[in-house]
Amino acid sequence: MNRNWFTRMLMLYIPAFLIVPAFLFFVFFQSLSESNRKDAERSNAFVTQQAMLMIDTSLSSLDQKISLEMLRNRKVISFFSRSTEKDLPLQVDVMNLLRDLKMTNPLIHSIYMVQADHNQVLNESTSYSLDQYADNAFIRSKLEAPNSHWSDTRLYKELPSDKGVPVVSLTRSVSIFSKHHGLIVVNVSADALQGMLLQMHDPSSRILSLYDTQGNSVFDMAKSETSVSRSGTSNGALQSEANSDYTGWRIVSSVQGADTFNFIISLSNIWFIAGLLLCAVSVAWIVYVTLQNYRPIQRLVNQLQQLSSKEDAPEEIHKNEFTFINSKLQNMIDQNARFQLQFEEDLKAQQNFFVYELLEGTRSFDLKEWEKESAKHGLPVLFGKQLVFVLEVDHRSEWSANYGQMQHGTQQKAIETIILEAASDHACEVKLLWVSLHQLACILVISPEAEKLAFEALSFAEECQRRFADALSFTLSVGLGEPVEHPDNLHDSYHEALDALQTKPVNRSAMIIPYSSDPLSKDHSFHYFQKVDRIVDAFRLQEAKWKTDMQALFQNMLEEGISRRGASSVLHYLTYHLNKTASGMNDEYYLLWKTETMPALDRVQKEIDLPEDWTQMVLQLLEQFAERLDTQRNLRSQGNLVQEVKAYIEKHYTKAELSLDYLQDKFGISGKYLSRLFKEEYGLKFVDFLIDLRIQEAKRLLTESALSVQEITERVGYSSPISFARTFKKITGVPPMDYRKGK
Repeated sequence: MNRNWFTRMLMLYIPAFLIVPAFLFFVFFQSLSESNRKDAERSNAFVTQQAMLMIDTSLSSLDQKISLEMLRNRKVISFFSRSTEKDLPLQVDVMNLLRDLKMTNPLIHSIYMVQADHNQVLNESTSYSLDQYADNAFIRSKLEAPNSHWSDTRLYKELPSDKGVPVVSLTRSVSIFSKHHGLIVVNVSADALQGMLLQMHDPSSRILSLYDTQGNSVFDMAKSETSVSRSGTSNGALQSEANSDYTGWRIVSSVQGADTFNFIISLSNIWFIAGLLLCAVSVAWIVYVTLQNYRPIQRLVNQLQQLSSKEDAPEEIHKNEFTFINSKLQNMIDQNARFQLQFEEDLKAQQNFFVYELLEGTRSFDLKEWEKESAKHGLPVLFGKQLVFVLEVDHRSEWSANYGQMQHGTQQKAIETIILEAASDHACEVKLLWVSLHQLACILVISPEAEKLAFEALSFAEECQRRFADALSFTLSVGLGEPVEHPDNLHDSYHEALDALQTKPVNRSAMIIPYSSDPLSKDHSFHYFQKVDRIVDAFRLQEAKWKTDMQALFQNMLEEGISRRGASSVLHYLTYHLNKTASGMNDEYYLLWKTETMPALDRVQKEIDLPEDWTQMVLQLLEQFAERLDTQRNLRSQGNLVQEVKAYIEKHYTKAELSLDYLQDKFGISGKYLSRLFKEEYGLKFVDFLIDLRIQEAKRLLTESALSVQEITERVGYSSPISFARTFKKITGVPPMDYRKGK
């Protein structure tokens, strides 16, 4: 910036700068004066309220005390109950009582009782006839309207010759609980009220005036020379008042010396106006100076307007030129940052999609196209030899439960970082793609000079596993595909890595599994299927042993280290046959299976990967289904009958004469109807159930005893060895003797 221009601007703005503090001082003084005035008003209002509260409290307390004496003092009650003209002791007692009340209440000027029935007035010193008492006019007015509020200010005379004292009076009738009529009158001196108020304020700085309901000054009637009695001294400034709900009176408080205070405030207003005028002059000066020195800035703004986009409105630009310049520059910086971030995100998405196409084989690449595309995505131009390995989180159901959705992303980033660091240390390149929440596919590129690519890949995988063990709280297994020499074959390497993971034993973790094409390495699980068949049959017939057999099955799978593919096959086989069994039951049972149990079993297959977890979940689901079946069967009248028939068959299946006709005679129910009920309840016909029992027993006798086929035929309920052998071969696939030899 030009030094001369800066000095000129500085000197031109100094006068305006000096005026501003002066104006701020005036504003401060005005604000301070206004604040003091409001504080004085609040203080005055508080004193007024307290004064009114003091008067109301004192008079109310006196009112309550007089009322209590009227109600509970036996002497007062006796005085109003009969004529006391000749009862001097009672009069003396009552006068002493009145004298005590007057002495204990300094506000009381005088107090007397009126016995209206006998025209007698008794005060604290003597007794009068009502007609001769100087205050009889007031008494007669109150006899017509007793129990009124405190009276307005009046002159009280005990004798006609008295000058009179300003008082306010309280009258209370004594005919509340009797038929006799009378009054008690309490006179409070205006001077006493005035003296009470003088104790709570400084008379030299404040004026308090008290007015009754007629607007007459209570203290003026007292003709006192104190500040409390001068009602006419208020000038209307800094004045506040309060009204009493109890007496109906009004008290007014004003501050002395308010004229001087108002004069000072008026002077501050004058100075404030003068300050405003000076500020107006300063503003005019600033505008003039700014216009003179704005020309260089205006030329700069014009140039910026020419460079600005057509979308910028001219009126928006002219609001603040420097803000416009700053905003345009900031917009350029932000736009560049957004473009850079969007470019990186698009590049990452393109790279991920490119890797996805390689892995899934959805796009075919020749070597020339590879050279063109690989350079865009950070892969070697020369393909060389590459392979795919897939990392999979072990115990994924437990991992998903222990880490939330936000933590999944953090753990995935940690895995990627470890792999990239290991790749950097091994002078190789990797491309990563999360194909699912638990699986990360990696394309591994190792230098072409390496002759044993599989060994290098295995070494790299072992290094990654060591780093995983040090940095992570969970384990991962690695499936290695075969190395390939063409981009189109990466798809095969990827599926080989997935296939390798399928051969991982379910009881192992943190494994590195190279792909093997040897068919002997494939896991055969057919010997588990026969156990599954027996479990399904036992479950269908609701035999208790199905639970223990299922637990033993899953335990054997875990101990023998069955592969994941084999375990999945066994579970699919189990689910398929359970579903087939349920479909043979009646519609009500099958609907329960189809809508509740079967979907839950499908979720177990997808989410849980260990047989030990399957045991608990599958048993729980099947037990719930069995309990629902028992409940439904018990609700049906024929359910108990079918269960009874089933139990009878299981006990007497060795009888050759056992048939539907036999059961019809035994249980008194149609054979066809019984067969239909049996099918609905257990999903198989009566004949199939009977044959199954007999063949199972025949298998046991053939393997565990030396009995002949003829003897076994008779023991299991067949009358003809030929019929037995034919049925046995149909069920097992081999004749009885061959079955014995095979075992």
